[in-house]
Amino acid sequence: MKRFIVILMTLCLLGSSICFAAGSEETSDDTAIAVSLDTIEQVWKDHSPEYLKINSDLDISKTTMDDLQDSYDDLNDYVFYDTTGLLWSQHSTLRDSLAKAKCAYATAQAQYQQKIEGKILTAKQALLTCRQDDLNVALVQEQLSEKQQELKNKAVSLQKNYISQSTYDDLAQTVSDLESTLDSLETQRQTDLLTLKADLGLDSDQAVQLTYPTFTEDELDGYMELNLETDLSEMLEASVDVQVKQITVDSMKANAYDTDEDMEGARLALDKAKTDAETNMRLKYQSLESLYSALKTSRSDRDQAKTDLDSEKKKLSSGYSSSYAVSQLQLSYDADASTVAGKELTFYSAYLSYLNMKAGY
Repeated sequence: MKRFIVILMTLCLLGSSICFAAGSEETSDDTAIAVSLDTIEQVWKDHSPEYLKINSDLDISKTTMDDLQDSYDDLNDYVFYDTTGLLWSQHSTLRDSLAKAKCAYATAQAQYQQKIEGKILTAKQALLTCRQDDLNVALVQEQLSEKQQELKNKAVSLQKNYISQSTYDDLAQTVSDLESTLDSLETQRQTDLLTLKADLGLDSDQAVQLTYPTFTEDELDGYMELNLETDLSEMLEASVDVQVKQITVDSMKANAYDTDEDMEGARLALDKAKTDAETNMRLKYQSLESLYSALKTSRSDRDQAKTDLDSEKKKLSSGYSSSYAVSQLQLSYDADASTVAGKELTFYSAYLSYLNMKAGY
């Protein structure tokens, strides 16, 4: 019973993380959209109104700048003949507005790909969450089936007075708890699928064919072959947040319409952006190290569970164990294997986030 409780606690902890394997939500619908890590970007671009808005916002920013540039150029043809000062006043106002519009457009250009990559990363992580849901449901279904069969056997034993009513009731409560857990996990799975569809810009009733990534342990281990200092240097060069602050500083220098206090504030904001970016990158790296360490520990637990299971199977074949003992160790091993799968996916999700930041997003 204690071991079973541990398994349930493990599932609860896994509920907010993610996991790995090969496929999901099978459908024969010809209209189903194929969703995988490789197709997510194109699916999002084809269906998400957010993609249209990101492009529209960039176009609006450019149009605003171009219109102001045209107005400024037109006014330049006449301003030198102005003796009233009115055109010069308009010229000065347009000049300031144009400088701000150029800065805004440069900022929009810098942030364009960042916005896209952020949405794609969110959708990828949502897909991985769906895989975790599948694993959680599958594990509890296995446990429930095992306990339901055990409950049937206990019912026979109870009729023959081989066990007490309280023993039977305890097992019946365990079955009831598992049924409730399964219902909750099924609901969570449907909720997370709807979230994925929303992230991709798909209607809630749109059929999808989900395909999940698979990895060997060597591949996952290879992801930790990182050089933090080199990655930090690349990130700071590519960081959009830093670029945006640099654009503001450069615009102030070029136009010299701002006060010394404003210029100093912009420089401080630039320095802070660099410091924040470096801090966040280091935190992501530390998180990866922590997740990887936890993954290795869980692998050891799983491998030991497999050793125990194999040993018990040999005892059973020699007549020194029971099918019940083997089935309990099988449940324990499956729970440990599910934990490993969950931690693999949580690690990979964090790795995607790390790569995203390294690329400047």
